Amino acid sequence: SLWLRLAKPYSGETYGFHFPLINGTEVAIAFTDGNPNRPYIAHAMHDSNHADPVSTANKHYNVIRTPANNKLRMNDKRGQEHIKLATEYGKTQLNLGHAVNSQKSKRGEGFELRTDDWGVIRAGKGIYVTSYKREGDEGVKKASLDADETVSLLEAGLSVSQRLSERSDSHRAGKLKGVESFNLFVQYTASEAESRLSFTQPSMVLSSPKGIATVTPDNIYHYAEQNILLASKNETNIAANQSIHMSAGNEYSVLAKQDIKLFSGEAKVQLQAHNGDIEIIADKTLKVISNDDKIDINAKKEITIACGGAYIRIANGNIELYAPGLIKQGAQGFPFSGPKEMQPTLYSFPEQQPQKPYLKQFLLLEEGSDQPIINREYQILNKANQVIAEGKTDAQGKTEIVNTGYEESEVIFRYKKD
Repeated sequence: SLWLRLAKPYSGETYGFHFPLINGTEVAIAFTDGNPNRPYIAHAMHDSNHADPVSTANKHYNVIRTPANNKLRMNDKRGQEHIKLATEYGKTQLNLGHAVNSQKSKRGEGFELRTDDWGVIRAGKGIYVTSYKREGDEGVKKASLDADETVSLLEAGLSVSQRLSERSDSHRAGKLKGVESFNLFVQYTASEAESRLSFTQPSMVLSSPKGIATVTPDNIYHYAEQNILLASKNETNIAANQSIHMSAGNEYSVLAKQDIKLFSGEAKVQLQAHNGDIEIIADKTLKVISNDDKIDINAKKEITIACGGAYIRIANGNIELYAPGLIKQGAQGFPFSGPKEMQPTLYSFPEQQPQKPYLKQFLLLEEGSDQPIINREYQILNKANQVIAEGKTDAQGKTEIVNTGYEESEVIFRYKKD
């Protein structure tokens, strides 16, 4: 027979409704204006050899399914409403509502997005993931970024962090550097006036009224190019079944309003300064106690003990003992003998490897685009506002290679505008 056009419910030059017919499909033929010379396919029909996927057993189903089992299925049975969008490739599915298995047994409710392959969730302006409930129709009417509970928690976290940072700074332990960046994050993420998330910068917010857990039988990694801030209104606990190791490129500072406790249950406690001094200072009493053994104090050059103008100095094999007042001595006897010496036990520090400078090259781009800024004079300054490099960008918009110091650090970039 001649090729016949297929009638469709929706069509146009660059758009339309298209489900190709398969060889052997029964069709109904109609004629334009009743003209037998202008036939077209009006409908596709099910028959005994091509059964309808919807029958009495699943009469509530509304289904679009292709020969490869790509499907859109909607169930209108009251109390079991669901939508399933699926493809056999990777068993990738989106299940909404009352989810069932192939035997129509309930296996869940809500929504499920699953695949045996890879999954990506991407939003260029921001992502908000929450388990705070918005009930029924009223919840649907609210803005999708309505988040008064989350905004309140962000503000509370910022307040706690700022207060503790100020306290740390007042005790000369230094400010919490992450608080300033957290403040900026809250400003461009949350709109306090509207109790909603604004996402003026692309970011991600996760919130839950009853906790968030991250677990794996393997490893967890957290990395930030800038700062990591951990804050809690009550306790922050860290536990490891074996070891806890912390390393800081510059400073490690700890402040507690009340007690700081450091215990070793079975072995020794070591406190070392490999290239500097150790200072232990107390406004009140300083106690050094050996409960079952002895106290050793060793120094290579000198030991001085002073109080109230009196002092004892041990240096160069000599002992000086002076006092502005009385020196009282009492003992069963004072035996004297010839000179003796005992060499102090000193610690052998590991050899320090020289640090390598941190080198970096920068690419200067026009704001809001990927267009490089070429042949532009610039200056690069360190945190102390000192110029560490200056020059002119090349034909690719790149600076020269810059030594930013002995660790990756923040720099300030200046350039002349046209």
